[in-house]
Amino acid sequence: MSGAGGPFAEWLWGHLGMAFPSELGWAVEIERAAGTAGRDAMELFFEFLDEFRAERGKSAEGLTVG
Repeated sequence: MSGAGGPFAEWLWGHLGMAFPSELGWAVEIERAAGTAGRDAMELFFEFLDEFRAERGKSAEGLTVG
C-alpha cells in the first residue's frame, strides 16, 4: 500500500508516529489527532501542510495533498 494518499499522506503517517498507512485516510487521522489534542482539525491540517511544504521545499502552487 506504499504511496497510498500521495506524498502528504506518506509524510503524515511518519509525523503521527504511525508505522502503517491508515485505511481511513489522512483526513480522518488528522481529525483524530486534533480531537486527542483538543485542537481544531482544520487548523491542525494547515499546520501539518505548512510543515510538509517547509520540509519538502514546496511552494503553495501546484501542491496536491492527496
